[in-house]
Amino acid sequence: MLFDPIHHTSFLLTQDATTNEGFLRLDVLLEWIEKTASEHASLGNVNFEVLEKLNQAWVLYQWQMHIYRFPLRNETIKIKTWVQEMQHAKSLRLFEVYVNKSLCIELHTLWLVMNTQSRKLESLKVHGAQFLEHSLPTKKITFDRIGSNVWEEIHTITVSNEHLDFVGHVNNIQYIKWCMDIFQQNKNRKPIKKVHVQFAKESILNEVLTIHQNENQFKITHHDELRFWMKFEI
Repeated sequence: MLFDPIHHTSFLLTQDATTNEGFLRLDVLLEWIEKTASEHASLGNVNFEVLEKLNQAWVLYQWQMHIYRFPLRNETIKIKTWVQEMQHAKSLRLFEVYVNKSLCIELHTLWLVMNTQSRKLESLKVHGAQFLEHSLPTKKITFDRIGSNVWEEIHTITVSNEHLDFVGHVNNIQYIKWCMDIFQQNKNRKPIKKVHVQFAKESILNEVLTIHQNENQFKITHHDELRFWMKFEI
């Protein structure tokens, strides 16, 4: 079977995948996004199992999401993904989320290749040029950075087993859930138009993490060391 540099998946929005108001949950969307990327990587032979033998792993570093409308319960979404750029230790992967033929969400993600032993970035050791064999137009993408020096400490969390992924680090989705739980307490908030995220460093079992807030920005730290940052634009 020929490899397709453009990959598609579909998901039905059940009650479990939506908020009480019937909108697609952000953490569920991110789970589906990561699943779609993982499927595509497997088809192109650059998946976790292949890289593990080479002491390498994909690490999601940054993403930004543009939201035109949130899909609703009982709708079926179609996720389209492709790699726009793959150079050395970096890969820029794009996603589009559709309901029927209507574009609802765009997501730009920056992935890094890390050596699992040295914990340093290094060039991908397997062939990846097949992901770039498409004619989609190149988009100019700039990722936002953490801002503000004034933060309010909200609360602390001790990392437990339920927070960890299969490699023993706090799951990416868990950071999103912690921040969303706080953000959603504002019942008078306006609809989210854009989301920025940076995964700065892994967190492990029994570490005590502190969640800080500055209006619509959140950061999670361990002894003042940044682990995660998230900003909502409304």
